[in-house]
Amino acid sequence: MSPRVLMVVVFGLLQAARGNEYTTNDTLAHIDTQTKLYHKLMDGYEEHVRPAANQSSPVLVGFGLSLLRLVDLNEHLQELVLDVMLRKTWADPRLAWEPDDFDGIEQMRVPVQKLWKPDIVLYNNAADDYSLMYDPFATVYHTGVINWIPKALIRSHCAMDMTNFPFDVQQCYLMFGTWAYTGKEVNLTYNPTREESVDVEDYTYSKEWQFIDHSWTINNKKYSCCVETFPDFSIQMVFKRNPTFYTHMYLMPALLLAFIAPCVFILPPESKEKVTLGGIILLCLTVSMTSLEEILPSEQFNMPIIALYEAITMVLVAVSIILCVIITNLHSRGPRKKKIFLQGLKRVACFGEDTYYPLDEMETISMRGLDRHMTEAESNQKASETSSSSKMEKDVEQILKHMRGVAIRNSVSDARADIRSEWQLVAMVIDRLLFGLYVLMIFITTVGVFA
Repeated sequence: MSPRVLMVVVFGLLQAARGNEYTTNDTLAHIDTQTKLYHKLMDGYEEHVRPAANQSSPVLVGFGLSLLRLVDLNEHLQELVLDVMLRKTWADPRLAWEPDDFDGIEQMRVPVQKLWKPDIVLYNNAADDYSLMYDPFATVYHTGVINWIPKALIRSHCAMDMTNFPFDVQQCYLMFGTWAYTGKEVNLTYNPTREESVDVEDYTYSKEWQFIDHSWTINNKKYSCCVETFPDFSIQMVFKRNPTFYTHMYLMPALLLAFIAPCVFILPPESKEKVTLGGIILLCLTVSMTSLEEILPSEQFNMPIIALYEAITMVLVAVSIILCVIITNLHSRGPRKKKIFLQGLKRVACFGEDTYYPLDEMETISMRGLDRHMTEAESNQKASETSSSSKMEKDVEQILKHMRGVAIRNSVSDARADIRSEWQLVAMVIDRLLFGLYVLMIFITTVGVFA
C-alpha cells in the first residue's frame, strides 16, 4: 500500500471515530433531556387525582373503538367475543410543557400506570377478568393531551334470537361507561382524532359471520343507586350468519328425513320392515334434535323454525308407526265389512275398477259352496242306505265320503283365502291413501314452516 493511500485510510478512520463520538454524545444528551422531562412531569404527580380545573368541571374523554376481528359469537352461551383496540383521549394540564425547553420534544411515552386514566369499563361484560388489555404506555403530548390505545379481547353478553336459524341476523350491543365517576366528573364524547368513532377498516373477514352494519350513540342514564347521571358509549353491531355449513348439517337431513317418512306406506302390508323403517327415522330425528340442542341457547323463548319442523316431523313419524301396526294387524284379520274400502276408496287409491261384490249381511262362509256340498252328502247318505249293502258298495261309499270331506275342507280353505286376500287388498288401499296423505302433509308443513 502506498503512503498516500495509507494516509487517506487513516484520515477516514479518524473522521468516523469523531463522528461516532458526536453521535454518541448527541444520543446521551437526548436521553438526558427525556429523563429530565419525565422527572419534571412525574415530580409531585398524583395518578389518583382527577385532572380538572375545579371540582365542578368534568374531564372530557374522547372514546372510540377499532374492530379487528370477531373471535366468537357463541349461540349456546349467548356471548360475543371481539378483538378490538380502544381509543381514549383526554387532557391533563399537569403534563404540559414547552418543547423549546426540552430540545424540541413534543411527545413522549409514559407508563399508563403512572397516569390518571378514566375508569371506562364494559357494562355488559361476560368475562371474569377485566384486565384483558395490552398497551402499558400512553402517548403524552406537550399540550397535556394524552392518547391511550390499548388492545383488548372483550367478551360481552349478546341476547340472540334463533328463530330463523340458520338464516338468522343477530344484533349485539356493547355499552362502555365510567364506573366510579358521574357525568359531572367525567363526560364522554366522540374521539376527536378519528372521523369514525367505530372504525372497521382493519376488520378481518369471518367465514361464519358477516359484519353488515354498526351504529353508536352516547347516552346519559340515571340509575336507581345514585342521583347523578352516568354517561355511556353504546355500540350496536349487526352480524349475518353464513348458512352453508348449518344447511348441510341440519336443514338438509331434516328435509330428507321428512320426505322419507311417507315411504313406510309404500312397503307391502305384510312387511315387518314398515315399523323398523319408521323407528329408524324417528331415531335419526331424535339424534338431530339432540345435536341441535347443543348449539341453541337454553334460554330461547321462541323455538327455532328448524326445531319446530323436526318436532312436527317426529309427531308425524310416530303416528305413522302406529298406523303401520294397525295396517299390519288388519292385513291378517279384521271385521267383515270391507265395502267402504273395496268399492269407494279402491278407485281413489288407483287399484283399478270396482270388482268386489259383497256378501249379504247374514251370509256365512258355508254359503260360498259348502251348503251345496253338505246337501249332496246328506242325499247320498240316504241313497246309500237304501242301496244294496254289498261290500263293494260300502267301500265305494267310504271313498266317496272321504272325497266329500276333502272337498268340504278345500272349500272352507278357499273361502278363508278369499277373505284374507280381500283384507290384504284393504290394507294396500289404506297404505296407498296414507302415503298420499302424508306426502301432502309433509309438503304443506315444509312450505308453511319455511315460507
